[in-house]
Amino acid sequence: MKIIVTLLFITTFLFSNVYYSKVEPYEIRTIASNVSGKVLYTDDNMTGKKLTSKVFIKIDSELDEDELKAVEKKLSYQKNTLLLNEKILQNLRQLVEKKRENYQKIKHLKIKSSIEKDKEFYDLLSSENSSLATQKEINNLKTTIADLELRRKQLVKTIKDKNISAKNFVLYEISVKAGQTVGVSTLWPKLQIPPRLC
Repeated sequence: MKIIVTLLFITTFLFSNVYYSKVEPYEIRTIASNVSGKVLYTDDNMTGKKLTSKVFIKIDSELDEDELKAVEKKLSYQKNTLLLNEKILQNLRQLVEKKRENYQKIKHLKIKSSIEKDKEFYDLLSSENSSLATQKEINNLKTTIADLELRRKQLVKTIKDKNISAKNFVLYEISVKAGQTVGVSTLWPKLQIPPRLC
């Protein structure tokens, strides 16, 4: 019995192989910039570590932040002007309605001269034109506000894109350094999604 166990052990030992395992990330991403500017900061200490929501590359966004503040002020002024013009338009519409009623009352009266009737008619047309001009200004303000809101969204996205973070990725390599100026499509760091541990 000992001989059989010894033979089995020796046979197993002779035919045994050594297997090595290697943990590979299941995805590696090389990120390219979609903004341009001067790199202010890179955190090279994060290389090889799992990233958090902390910024590891920062691009100069001072002008974008200043423009965003200016756009927000303009939006505030334009919205206030829009509210005032809407109140003015409401008053003008009431005025036009009242003048229309007055004109309807006197246009068939024989005791009123044609000059008086014409004066009332011209006054009515003038008020209607003021109402239409105010409506036109309101439409222009709404267009300007829509353009400013779009610009604000673009600036917010640009500022966000200039502060690079990648939560739950492992930083493999940073291709840019502080002080460099980068353009659109400049290669950024290589990131890898860490393998799942079973």
